[in-house]
Formats: sequence, C-alpha cells, structure tokens
Amino acid sequence: MLLTLNLRAACPGCLDYAAGTIWGVTSTDLIAEASGLAMSAENPGVIWTHNDDGNDGHLYAFNTNGSYLGRYDFNVNLSDVEDMALGRGPMAGQTYLYVADIGGAGFGNELRGSVRILRMPEPTVSLGQSSAPARNLSGVERFTLSYPEQNADFDAEMMMLDPITGDLFVGTKQNSGARIYRVNLDGAANNAELDLEFVRTVPFSDASGGAISSDGRQIIIRREDAAQIWTRCDGESVGDALARAGTSIPVIGLPAEPNGEAIAFLPDGSGYLTVSDSEESPPFYFFQSLCAQTAITRQPESVNTQLDQDAVFSVEATGENLQYQWRFQETALASQTASTLTVGNVQSPDVGNYSVVVIGDAGAVTSNPAMLSVSILPPTILSQPQSEVVATGSTVQLSVTVQGTEPFLYRWAFGPKRLATTGPVLTLPNVQRKSAGKYRVTVSNSAGKTVSSYATLRVLIPPTITRQPLGKTLNPGSRFTFRVTAKGSLRLGYQWFFNDTPIAGASRRTLALRNLQSAASGAYSVVITNAVGSVTSAPAVLTIP
Repeated sequence: MLLTLNLRAACPGCLDYAAGTIWGVTSTDLIAEASGLAMSAENPGVIWTHNDDGNDGHLYAFNTNGSYLGRYDFNVNLSDVEDMALGRGPMAGQTYLYVADIGGAGFGNELRGSVRILRMPEPTVSLGQSSAPARNLSGVERFTLSYPEQNADFDAEMMMLDPITGDLFVGTKQNSGARIYRVNLDGAANNAELDLEFVRTVPFSDASGGAISSDGRQIIIRREDAAQIWTRCDGESVGDALARAGTSIPVIGLPAEPNGEAIAFLPDGSGYLTVSDSEESPPFYFFQSLCAQTAITRQPESVNTQLDQDAVFSVEATGENLQYQWRFQETALASQTASTLTVGNVQSPDVGNYSVVVIGDAGAVTSNPAMLSVSILPPTILSQPQSEVVATGSTVQLSVTVQGTEPFLYRWAFGPKRLATTGPVLTLPNVQRKSAGKYRVTVSNSAGKTVSSYATLRVLIPPTITRQPLGKTLNPGSRFTFRVTAKGSLRLGYQWFFNDTPIAGASRRTLALRNLQSAASGAYSVVITNAVGSVTSAPAVLTIP
C-alpha cells in the first residue's frame, strides 16, 4: 500500500459534463435564497430545497419542471441554514433529510465554534399533490457538533453525506481553502452533542456547497463561479479521495446564477443540479453527464429449483467500466462481482431475493430483485421397511429411504399405536415376543404425505437343550437309540454327527443304530436349529469293544 495517499493515481471514471440548461423554474416566490438542494430517490422527480434563513424553518418540494409541490415544516428555530443532504440514517430502508445550520450569520464576526444538524425521515411526496396546506415533518432530531480546535470559529456553507459509511461532512468557507470535518450520527441519540473530527484541508476557496453521489464514487465542491469533482476509489475514504487534485466541471455563475451555492447529484448518476441563492423564483439548472449512462438492459430473472441443484442469475447492462456487486436480501455477497451469479447446491437458507448493483462511470443502478425459490416435492418412498425374523433379546432396526423436499416428518406406528420415533430409522432394543407384529411409517412434508408398506416382525425363541444325549458301552451286534430333548420356537431341525461328521438322513430328535460293531465306537452329538439360532449337544460316547 502506498503511504503517500495523495500520490495515488486517480480512479478511472468519466468526469465530463455538459453545460447547464434550465430544467425548470420554481413556480413560487417563497424561494428567494435557495441555499441547499437534494434530489429524491424515494420520491422520483422530487427536488428538495430551502432558504438561507434560520427563521424560515421550512423545506420546499418541487417537481423537476419547477412546479411547487408543498412546504414541509421542521418547526425548529435555527440561525443560518446553508445546506442540506438526503440519504441513509439509523433505520435501514428509510431515507432521511439532513438540514445544516452551519453558517456564521448572527454570530460575532459571523463565525461560530459549533454547528447544528437536523435529521428527519423523508416524507412521501406525490408529483400530483396540492401544494397546500403546509405539512409538518415528524421525527425531527437535533445534533450539536463542535469544532475540535480550541478557540477556533468558522463560517461553513457545505455539508455532504457519505452513502457508504453514513459519515456527515462539514466544509468551512475560507479564502485559504475548505477545512473538511466529519462526524457519524448513526448511533447518536436525539439532542446529542458531538465533536467533529478534522479530516483535511482542500485547496478550494470559498466553498459554498457540496455533494456526494448516491453510489459514493463522486464528490463535488462548488462556489458561485467554479466547481470541482473528485472520483473516489473502491474502499477509499472521502478524505483520501479529496487528497488528490479535483477536476473542474461547469457551473452557471454570474450573471445568470448570482451567488450560486447549492449543488446536488441526481440519484441515477445522469448529472447534477444547481440553483441560485440570490434570486426570487430561481431556475434549476441541470448538467448532464456525457458518460455512457449505466443502465440495466436485462434484469435478473427469478429461479425456481430443487434442493441440491445450482441456480444461476445473470444481468446485462450498458455503460463504461462496469462493475457488479450481487446482494442477497440487501446484503452484499463477498467476491460475487461478475455479471453472473451461481448459487451452488441450493439449500433452504439460500431461498430469498437476489439483486445486483451495476456501477459504471456515470453512476450506479440497482436491479429489480429476483427470487430464488425451491420446489417442494412431496415425499416418495424409495426403499420400504423390511420384515424381519429375530431372536428374543435382539436389537432391531427398521428403516425407510425417502426422496422429495426436506424436511420430512416421520411417524412410526406399531399396529394402531403411534411410536415416539420421528426419524427414518426405528430402533427396537431387546425385543420380546410382545414386540412381534406389524410396523409402518407415515412420511410427510408441506407438499404431501405417503405411508409405507407393513414390515412384519417375528420374534422367536432360539433352541435350548433340556436333556442331553447319553453315551453307553455295548456288545457287538447290539442296538442303541440316542435321544435329545429341546425347546424353542418351532420348527426345530436336528442334525446328528459322528465324530463331528454329519450323518446322512439323521434329522430327527432320536438316532437309532442297529447291529453295532467296533467301527461305530466314537462321539455322537446333535445340532438343533430354528430360524433364529442353533445349539450343539454335548458329545455322547458309544463304546463297542
């Protein structure tokens, strides 16, 4: 980073403006010393102004053609109102009017050590409304701001509001240049007394008015016969931008605009306005930007998709040196600065309004909001819970697999009885015979529901031997029958073994042997099985000498 900020190259941008032309002539003699200007964005086509008079206590609304729309009273007695601004304030989404009682009239040597600022919500103004009766402004707040230098008094006629930071700037009127001071009122309470902070001196003498564009990228300071403009780089403070040399831009000057003080940008960046402070029913002069206007030619379109899919928004715009900043629910999205925005793997928190601010040399414009929505698909069961046969004491898990739009609600049931489990897996620990029966699950979301097929659970008792087979010593040629007694869930199966080798066809609970010879001597055993288990008897030894 360069340590000498005033050596930083000027930001790219078009600073060419046409000569001023009359936009409209104020249609009332109530305006004789128009000292401040502001062009409304919330009330398109409405111009705000006021007189250079502390006792006036009014703001005046005009159409751009000069027709008078009404008087708005802030009902505060001030000393020397010199400028105004319009823009952000403490409440998001609300624009505020700022009135600057900063001039030295009525003070010793026409200098003062502190100034006063009024802030109030901008009212709604209709271009077709009647100018009468006068209306009272509500929510008027007052702030007293003191210069930080001891025993230093100033006359000031310039106030500017930074739309990016919310900082308020006051500029003194001196032959040696304008001393620029700042304060931020965002967290200040009504009637707060705050200290101004010195920012820098700008080598522009007799400053009588100033303005910052609605995108915060351009700054104007003027006097009766001259004006200069500064371009502000991305991430740069107002003070750092003013450290560079300004570029001259046109004003009307004498004799057509005597004592011209006020100046204001149009919200769309298409130019700026001026007005005279020493003429009854003065005209508004418009200075058109000669840059290619920043305009959106194709708005981003709303997207309806499904969860886990990608959504793509795009915008098309015209202008010079275009930049883009995408926003979600009015909050800027980090690193999303291309003409296309991709929202990958869409999830529920991604649903909402997306918009893009397109910034060009001639100003900034914000797109219409485009809605990202997600189709809610009803649940469909992909795999049903499966029937099972298990032994008593086992742990059983029945599960279901579902597709559709989450979240899902699962309601498991055992016969007519609803169970507490609300997930896709039902776990049954230590099952007993009473756990046997039919289970199913109902799956639902906001779009519908589906019911699974039944899963039948059979709980069986594994086999156990209650009477072991017994061995014996016999003479050759004898007969002998081995017997075993077992219990367990039917059907029980038997398989007899001789010296651990299965005996073909020996599948009853008894094993009958005839004409025994010495080759039949050995160990006999039996394995008893059913659907859930098996048990092996102790060996029974048969001896044939």
